[in-house]
Amino acid sequence: MKFDLFLEDMALAEYHWKESLPDFAFSYLREAFPEAKKLMQELYQREIDEARESLKLATEHERFIEDLIFRKVSKQNEEEIRMILTAVYITPLRDQKEKIIKRNAFYIASLKGIAPKGGITDEQIARAKEYPISEMVAFKHNVALCIFHKEKTPSFTYYPRENRCYCFGGCNRAADAIDVAMQIYGLDFIHAVKKLSR
Repeated sequence: MKFDLFLEDMALAEYHWKESLPDFAFSYLREAFPEAKKLMQELYQREIDEARESLKLATEHERFIEDLIFRKVSKQNEEEIRMILTAVYITPLRDQKEKIIKRNAFYIASLKGIAPKGGITDEQIARAKEYPISEMVAFKHNVALCIFHKEKTPSFTYYPRENRCYCFGGCNRAADAIDVAMQIYGLDFIHAVKKLSR
């Protein structure tokens, strides 16, 4: 019994430790650790493969659930159940996995130095990173409410010289101007770069 409690405490401690780790942006990692490009490509490719496998499994599960449900319900309720199943399970799962595939394919192309579809250059990315974050976020004495999570006390700290931010509150996110634009305007990486590098 004591050993089970010990394992639970260890699992909880590991969870809190992982949650406390900073979530560095891809662009920061790419610049800070150029020697890790190959490893990063492998990790992103593995995530793509896992996401594709999940999509295949989701299709199989979808068929299985449909067979199971529709054998037991009337034709009248069939359409309602199908709508609920799609809205609650199928669409969110597919959207999430397709987003991972798209994002990681972009990251891999970027690490290989290939201009992805949508055509942005390294020069545009560098210009976008120079766009002052203070023009997108209202800081008071270089601190604001975090844009990545809800908080009551400002902890999102701006470092003007580096033009970077870090949340010392709940999410521990590091961010450059591109990350901020993606979050505030709801843009993907390419559109955020294009917006900031004009």
